[in-house]
Amino acid sequence: TTLANSINNLGEMAGSSVDLNGETRAVVFKNDISVNILPPGGAYGVAFGISDNGDVVGDYKFCDICWRHATLWRDGTATDLGAFKYESNAQAVNDSGLVVGYSESGNGESAFKSTGNGLINLGSLSAFKSEATDVNNKGMIVGYARASSNIARAVIWNPGSINIQPLIGSYSRAIGVNDSDQVVGWINTPSGTKGFLLEDGVMKDLNSL
Repeated sequence: TTLANSINNLGEMAGSSVDLNGETRAVVFKNDISVNILPPGGAYGVAFGISDNGDVVGDYKFCDICWRHATLWRDGTATDLGAFKYESNAQAVNDSGLVVGYSESGNGESAFKSTGNGLINLGSLSAFKSEATDVNNKGMIVGYARASSNIARAVIWNPGSINIQPLIGSYSRAIGVNDSDQVVGWINTPSGTKGFLLEDGVMKDLNSL
């Protein structure tokens, strides 16, 4: 069983593969046919993001009894990015090597950014939960955060900042952002769940296209 979670502009895909022994491995797919198992390759791992420079991020167990930690694979080396507490997961990486994701932090999960030397907490709308899902090459980070009411809201962390900018109403998540600062995600409305495109501060309902 194989899964592809992301693709870069060179057509390289990051994902996972389950071998005949039932072990899940972080992998990179190239040319639609080849599969490269990311080192060290011996324990559980999943790759979630890949940059045009070939940096790959995801989570990995560095030993059989270890917690899964956010991991950066670069030039054949796996780097443990650490965690605030217990487990962490890296979701995306840009071409400058800025990694984003989330980590358990005691009271829940907190979004983070990292350049490879530990995690920087991006904060939340409350102490409960936040998650960074994507980052563009300008350093704009998107994701979601739960307020004290336990309602998730799509958010942006602007470059160079750890201040959260809530985007749109309740029960929403931002999933991706491109280098034109266009943000996509979904929002729950009285008429159902809808995909959205946020562009120049204006939200477009993708159901209406």
